[in-house]
Amino acid sequence: MLAEVVWKASPRVGKGAIAGLAVIALLAVWFSEPLAQDPAYHGFADRRSWRGIPHAGDVLSNLPFLLIGSWALWRLKSGAMVLENRMHAVAVAGFFGGVFAIGLGSAWYHWRPTTETLLWDRLPMAVAFMSMFSAVLGERWGPRHYGWSLACFPWLGLVSVGYWSWTESMGRGDLRFYALVQYLPMAILPILLWAWPARFSHGAAYLALLLLYGAAKGCEVADAWFFEQSGWISGHSLKHLLAAAAAALYGWMLERRHRLVLGKA
Repeated sequence: MLAEVVWKASPRVGKGAIAGLAVIALLAVWFSEPLAQDPAYHGFADRRSWRGIPHAGDVLSNLPFLLIGSWALWRLKSGAMVLENRMHAVAVAGFFGGVFAIGLGSAWYHWRPTTETLLWDRLPMAVAFMSMFSAVLGERWGPRHYGWSLACFPWLGLVSVGYWSWTESMGRGDLRFYALVQYLPMAILPILLWAWPARFSHGAAYLALLLLYGAAKGCEVADAWFFEQSGWISGHSLKHLLAAAAAALYGWMLERRHRLVLGKA
């Protein structure tokens, strides 16, 4: 496995790395200026309509989220996924429930892209990010960590979005805490994979998932470039498709992996 090829750190080193990263991120947020939502964010490249659907490319590219979320929740309920306990299943359900809700919230936002409708895009994203983070944390640190992480992290995600929406309504929008919720867990996840022994197989899928998500964010930044080059699909629509592919990969991995003994196959 790829995870066994690279040098592995000790949990002690991993805890120090996570603590250092968290402190740096918190200090950066604390000492930076409030970050309002840029109104230009809503000016997506693909503004074509189709059969009465405005911004059809960005709206319809959310369909895979609905399909993958529904499929994964069905497979979870059927017991097809290799999970550890009930709280582990709750974390996975939170992720795929969030994926399904992203399909609805993001489609609604792109139908009428405004700062107000963006709230319904970001709420399920925050739940999905933090639920998956709770799942990976429990897988690496041990089963007793699922409960407290689920009691904290998804709610922190919701609070971060609620805080941003409230500050926007007050005319002093602040995205800093939402950015922390979105990006800090993704930065910590590689440390979890690096420093703690795997208790399930197929751990390399997490690295592929991170690469897919990174590619999705890159497409989002290059929204107009992709649309200009292709003439038919925008970078933001590609972002939706790649992010949905990452969710599908996660579900695929959960079905095909197996438990390891003391971190060894």
